[in-house]
Amino acid sequence: MPPGNSAVEVAARGGFGPLSPLVSQAWHGNARPCVSCGQLVRRNAVTCGSCGEDLSDVMIEKMRAHAGPWYVLEHVRPFPGVTFERLVRQIRRGVLTRTTILRGPATDHQWQFAGETPGVSKYLGVCWNCQASVSEAQAACPLCRTDLGVLNDLPGAGARSGGSSRSPVAESAALRELAAVASSVPERTEPEDDYTRIGALKVWWIIAAMLIVVMGVLFAVV
Repeated sequence: MPPGNSAVEVAARGGFGPLSPLVSQAWHGNARPCVSCGQLVRRNAVTCGSCGEDLSDVMIEKMRAHAGPWYVLEHVRPFPGVTFERLVRQIRRGVLTRTTILRGPATDHQWQFAGETPGVSKYLGVCWNCQASVSEAQAACPLCRTDLGVLNDLPGAGARSGGSSRSPVAESAALRELAAVASSVPERTEPEDDYTRIGALKVWWIIAAMLIVVMGVLFAVV
């Protein structure tokens, strides 16, 4: 039985609620997960009561034919995992937009906007890094020179070649941070002579000032 003290777990130990053995046996025994949203539906259901997905054998076979590692989050109906090719077709049909939330190999399987996803955003006409206008045929952004990415459906495939496991978004952020630090460092306008300085003043300036003070004191005493 559930060991916790939440309301559902306490009810389960009393024989009530979705975690109780009685309810679990009665419901799960005649249920299956919806292939689209994962919520439980009756095994003979033709549509999902949660997301409205068509659960006919014909529709399920269509889903299997287009299955892949890309997932699209929709408000009306969850989008099953599809291939990158189908993702591009949906973009060209106008079904997916820059603000569509998706995840896949190029996002480390974390949700993010399609317009900010390497390899995907150029099919939406924008650079994933700076949002400048680009075309599908371009390999790099003409404005920020960021690699726009070429994706495939191989496990772990990213937007850049070379087998790097680091996220392209993280790489770009790190490069921008380094560039900002480098630009904030002032350029030298004179030879490297920091060893002759104390703070911003040269040593001989300080010595000259001290001599002037000493001479002033001597003249005052005399």
